[in-house]
Amino acid sequence: MQIEFSTITEKAERYELQGQDWFPDELGSFVPVGTTWVLLRRRPAGEVELRGEFAGILSGVCGRCGVRTAEQPLQSRFEYLITEREEPVGPAERQCLEQDVQLMYLQGSIIDISRILREQAYLESPLRMLCSPDCRGVCPGCSALLNVEECSCTREPTSSPFAVLGKIRQTKGS
Repeated sequence: MQIEFSTITEKAERYELQGQDWFPDELGSFVPVGTTWVLLRRRPAGEVELRGEFAGILSGVCGRCGVRTAEQPLQSRFEYLITEREEPVGPAERQCLEQDVQLMYLQGSIIDISRILREQAYLESPLRMLCSPDCRGVCPGCSALLNVEECSCTREPTSSPFAVLGKIRQTKGS
């Protein structure tokens, strides 16, 4: 969904998005719960205030075992202040204040609502989803699914230079 910046008035307008076409496929499958909406209104200074919300269930493959489906609630409430002014160029390093994070400099005259929703989905998505908190994953040696079967690897002592430390801990504990 795209909206022309100049058409936004001081009267707040609410836009509801149906479906999940805006959701990035690489994050997994998303089933919306409730309504995905965005509210736009022009402020007296000329900027546009944007507020929005989405909620749903994100599902994908477990990040440990790679077999089971993992599901997790995903929701976001966000707000931006959008301006057509040019972004000021300043020193390479400066302190970023909260109002700087919420200020969006528009390049062109179109506000791309779908892009903003995708950005929020990336920010709210977990790095890795788990099918359960106690998922044991896959054995790196024999590739056994440890939730289903036992590992067939032999436990041979390693020739690590740190193996000596294990012996010290064993003698102290006994």
